[in-house]
Amino acid sequence: MQPLIKIENLSKSFGGVHALFSVHFEVLPGEVHALVGENGAGKSTLIKILMGVYHKDAGSIVVDGTEQEIRSPSKAKEFGLAAVYQDVMLARHLSVGENFFMGSLPLKGGLVDWNLVFNKTDEFLARLGIAVDSRHLVSELTIARQQLVAIAKVVWQGARVIIFDEPTALLTTAETDMLFEIIRRLRREGKSIVYISHRMEEIFAICDRVTVLKDGRYVATMPIAETNKDQLVSLMVGRNVEELFPARRCRAKETILEIRHLSSTRHFVDISFSVSRGEIFGMYGLVGAGRTQLVRALFGADRYDSGDILLNRKPIRPRNPMNMIKRGFGLVCEDRKQQSLALPLEGPGGSADQHKTSKKCWC
Repeated sequence: MQPLIKIENLSKSFGGVHALFSVHFEVLPGEVHALVGENGAGKSTLIKILMGVYHKDAGSIVVDGTEQEIRSPSKAKEFGLAAVYQDVMLARHLSVGENFFMGSLPLKGGLVDWNLVFNKTDEFLARLGIAVDSRHLVSELTIARQQLVAIAKVVWQGARVIIFDEPTALLTTAETDMLFEIIRRLRREGKSIVYISHRMEEIFAICDRVTVLKDGRYVATMPIAETNKDQLVSLMVGRNVEELFPARRCRAKETILEIRHLSSTRHFVDISFSVSRGEIFGMYGLVGAGRTQLVRALFGADRYDSGDILLNRKPIRPRNPMNMIKRGFGLVCEDRKQQSLALPLEGPGGSADQHKTSKKCWC
């Protein structure tokens, strides 16, 4: 079977840093192909070259049996390539329907036929099992729903090869199941999927083959049925699985932060824990469990109803983010693009003061 996409000896450097060195990768028609590796393995660079965002230094990209130069995202789109990134690429100030028909709004009597826009979009979303009203503004949707709309949009535009970059990072279990059903439907229709994820259970649940990258180099490609989680992890990190999580001993240190019976209506109830100086404290839960609301309350971005917060054994009351920044707190937000960076202040021509300001967290 001839691959839809075949990459050979692909290399890319940024200054003296080799992001990719002689990498091989191919995608067959109607397959879900996982691309895995640690952070910095070169996955994002490879995908951006394929999508025309970066230009390769060496190597070849063959599409439908013919070598091609993909010099821009629009050229990638001509070849039927599309990517759904973690940072959703939608016009937030427009409706879902307008995003679908952007650049090709249908006219009737010289005016936009809005009924056609919204009815066609609703029909397509319903076919994929996505319960979103096409008349809603994208900004009114949750990040998870925005991602599902972004996926539906690239399918609508006729993409043959769709790249999913950590697609379930912000999805609930039910939404992940919906995504997997969409992927299975696309595979049955002959479309190909490149699936990037750190979640091994998803790779074994949905993918047909897997390619492993490490430090910008090609390691292996194999059918999912012929490998297992431990082997994949070992190939990704370059050592045995038993060595990944060595036993750690934590010496008791002074408590710097203490949370006592913190509650907020509808979000979290009776939360208590403490954090010692120099400790990395983990917090885990499914989407909707209240993790985000809890840390926003600690940062002064949201209010809480009852409970106590002690910093260095002294009670404090977070009034606003600036108040907590002065106390030494910082927050990297869940939606970093919209809430953590002042993007208009960053870029060519900006002043030094603007660049400094853009690095702060504005949650």
